[in-house]
Amino acid sequence: EDFIGASISSNCSIRKNTYGIDFRGTFIDKPIFLLTNQTMVDEFRKLSRLYNHKQAFKGRYINAHMKSYAYGSKNAQVCNRRSKSNYFGEAYFKHYSIKCRSPMINIVWSIFNTISIKKTRPARSVIVLYTKFDFYSVFQPTHAGAQSTAFSVVTLLGLAWLLGRINLSRLLVTNDNNKDLVLLFMNGQNWNYYGTYELSQMILEKRFPYRIQKSTNQNNLHPIEPEHVDIIVNIDQLGIIQNNTFILYDNIHPFLEKYK
Repeated sequence: EDFIGASISSNCSIRKNTYGIDFRGTFIDKPIFLLTNQTMVDEFRKLSRLYNHKQAFKGRYINAHMKSYAYGSKNAQVCNRRSKSNYFGEAYFKHYSIKCRSPMINIVWSIFNTISIKKTRPARSVIVLYTKFDFYSVFQPTHAGAQSTAFSVVTLLGLAWLLGRINLSRLLVTNDNNKDLVLLFMNGQNWNYYGTYELSQMILEKRFPYRIQKSTNQNNLHPIEPEHVDIIVNIDQLGIIQNNTFILYDNIHPFLEKYK
């Protein structure tokens, strides 16, 4: 039956995503919802305003501006509220088996320039890039990730390709000052919800990438502190399609502006 034709002739408001969607690797060039009831249209508009407004977090040291979605936030309170607020949010969370609880994340990190604690790390000299390190991400066509060491080549090759697409060298060398690069992989279902928040807390508490027990040990790695960080980029918020690169962040760094 011609549901679309009938809907257009009614009071229904239909909006088609001209780019389609990518649902677990399956490209669907069709609208997700077909609404023929104005009450439902109003309800989904309300949900859209709830879930898609810009989340602005302005901390003392680190500012993060990003657009949030029904599946994304950076703290347990918001995550828990959204998952219980209505049938749409609860169904969305249950479908992806997302649990709003302590993530118990494991962090795998690598840094290019190791600086001992006896030296001084320059201000705004570190760029942090982090992504997920789990089973599901192996099968995502546009983001890097891996489940274990056996699949780490997927993570590294995918990340290398992604960084190559955004011409990272322009970001690493500014005003003849070479910046350091930290690659960070987080393991855990809730890494995307808690990752930015916990990472910020670790940096603020001067325990990233680990807490130094004895400051007298000159061989310890100098911790990365808030004043050292230039930008923290969630790789999952960088999107790559065949002919274009885009980001989901909003007003985060001049270098990334052209990818919006």
